[in-house]
Amino acid sequence: EKAGILRPGTPLVTGITERLFQSTVAPLCTRLDVPTSRLGVDFDVEYRVEGDAVARFVDAEYSLARLALCGRVQHQNAALAIAAVRQIGIGQRETIEAGLAAVRWPGRFEWLPGHPRPVLVDVAHNPDGARALANFLDESAPSRWHAVFAVQQGKKWESMLELVAPRCAELVFCPLPHPGGLDPLAAHDWARRAGHASSVADSASAAYNRARLGAGSAADASILIFGSHYLVGPLRHALTSEVASR
Repeated sequence: EKAGILRPGTPLVTGITERLFQSTVAPLCTRLDVPTSRLGVDFDVEYRVEGDAVARFVDAEYSLARLALCGRVQHQNAALAIAAVRQIGIGQRETIEAGLAAVRWPGRFEWLPGHPRPVLVDVAHNPDGARALANFLDESAPSRWHAVFAVQQGKKWESMLELVAPRCAELVFCPLPHPGGLDPLAAHDWARRAGHASSVADSASAAYNRARLGAGSAADASILIFGSHYLVGPLRHALTSEVASR
């Protein structure tokens, strides 16, 4: 479906896998005479011995040290963005690196400051997003995660939970504020059968409060809110507004 955006002669910047590219996108690019710029082929993210990341192109390198977004997957996203702006003639290193320092992505690997326990929100609502979240949790300082989760019924929620749940001390499931959300009792039953500590709350705010109480005052406890935008958005707004009103 996404390959439907291709237009004759218009460059494509992509980070999809080799298998998917060759089986789906490459034939269309050939037919439409679309030039391609591919992550891992024409440019890449390189990690130096000292731990710094750079986006490496044939003719230039751009430091990702000032990137304002968290997680290694964001290094890849940044490299894709750099490749795109280079296509339209923006290649000045200072300009690009200043842009990376200023970028914001509310709700994606985002820490919410001002709360007694660290709060991380993430709109991972498919297996790829959940895999990126799981990797980010592994990259972060060790923590006992007390997680709130809700998602749309049609999503592959079991696959998502298989990735994230093993990293959590507690899972709290709640309904979304509109029809079509996953039944939290179904998720709770899945967690119980998989051996994960879990419970059900009747609203997102109640689920957050339960996770907060579960975290208690433990120094290594953190709160994770992940899943649908319809969960993360309202809770993020409520939590940031609470801090702003103090």
